[in-house]
Amino acid sequence: MFENAVRRLHEEERFDPSLLAEEAVTEMIRETYGILREAMDTGVADGVIPPVMARKLTDSLFLFSGFKTAQELREASALLRKTDGTLKGFAEFLTDVRSIDATYNVHYLEAEYDFAVASAQMAASWAEVERQGDKYDLQYRTAGDDRVREEHIRLNGITLPVNDPFWRYYYPPNGWGCRCTVVQVVKNKYPNSDPEEAMRLGERTTDTPKKRIFRFNPGIDGQLFPPKHPYYKLSQQEKEKVQKTVIELMLDPIETPAQLADELNRVGGIWFEHGGAQLFTTKQPGVNGYTYMDGRIYLTEERMRYSIDGVNHLAAGEDVLDREADALATLWHEVTHNRNKPGNMLLTSTERRYMELANEFVARKTLPDFFNAMGGELKQIELTRTRPSTGYNSMVCNYDTLIDATGADREIVTEAVQSALFNMPYNKQKEGLVDALLKGGAKKKDGTTLKKRDINGWLKDCREHSEEYFAKLIAKLL
Repeated sequence: MFENAVRRLHEEERFDPSLLAEEAVTEMIRETYGILREAMDTGVADGVIPPVMARKLTDSLFLFSGFKTAQELREASALLRKTDGTLKGFAEFLTDVRSIDATYNVHYLEAEYDFAVASAQMAASWAEVERQGDKYDLQYRTAGDDRVREEHIRLNGITLPVNDPFWRYYYPPNGWGCRCTVVQVVKNKYPNSDPEEAMRLGERTTDTPKKRIFRFNPGIDGQLFPPKHPYYKLSQQEKEKVQKTVIELMLDPIETPAQLADELNRVGGIWFEHGGAQLFTTKQPGVNGYTYMDGRIYLTEERMRYSIDGVNHLAAGEDVLDREADALATLWHEVTHNRNKPGNMLLTSTERRYMELANEFVARKTLPDFFNAMGGELKQIELTRTRPSTGYNSMVCNYDTLIDATGADREIVTEAVQSALFNMPYNKQKEGLVDALLKGGAKKKDGTTLKKRDINGWLKDCREHSEEYFAKLIAKLL
């Protein structure tokens, strides 16, 4: 790939960022991105990154790969000509630039791979910090062996609240090969460090121009590499050309189910517990789609096409048509099935109905998150409450009615149903639906706390009756 790219550079006789749009060069960008994306996936293997953060990180990797390739070709272009100004023959030029290949695509790339692994781990840890809020303090820790560099030892043990500015600038990794980490600790278990002294230590640790670039937080900045990395040092005109070219590469229209699957894996690896996404079309009658929960998802040809069109519109910042939004809701329903950790199992018809109720309920409430992760916004907000195109619509609407009628806290109920859906076997989903209402504080109109047997009976009505009949029935029973 390097040889193909510098051959094109030699033909051009000079470096111009527009070269990045040509196939010989885009192959290098994509290959670099693919290697660094592998590093990111390795780093977050045991963590959880919210899809919106994951998209920012992957997009930043694509841009980083583009700027790296631009700098590589820019440096190579300085060797195009002999001392008398005449153009070298390609063989001579290729020999001269081999050292650049080794530097960028072996030595630098190895360091970047390791850094991306560590940075992804810390982005995942920051996502957990954000999820927990200020429940815990944070403590800086080194690897604790004789390989830890002296300046990082100074930071070991620094303990500060989550909102302290120190974590904005000195959250690891704090240099190439840095193995430091940050852990959540119970408040008051360790004395808090002096904030000003912590900042002074952080500044001393990164007090040279080459070290100063590491003053960033991967989770906050949404970037795995420092925003002020030397690769980004181009003229404003060159920088704009590189950004435009790389963004256009990222926005290449999706045309096939396989490409849509790649995009799902790129953006939402955490959505698939038992294997990455694989998308196919089906002609099976009576269904919008189905999944084997091992990453394989089947949609009707029509819904697949509308899903692809919808994702392309989201990526381009355009409005999604109603039919596309509905198709994406079907896709998200099947993706949500793949979040169940125990995996698939044989179910009775009754157990399956409760399972589908829980899955469609969660899929509806998280549909805006899916749209955000795919780069846009759900304008058809009604799909979070009703979706007539699915056979599960009435029972999910009825469960919504039950939440409102009993005065349960909708946010608590939704979180509890989702936790049960992802973590409990599918034959236990009725129990999860009941417990979620109780956790949400479901009560009768007179304030009496409901019992499990009451809700169990209503759930049966919930899946068997029309929305109008169910609403009247619940109003009477409460």
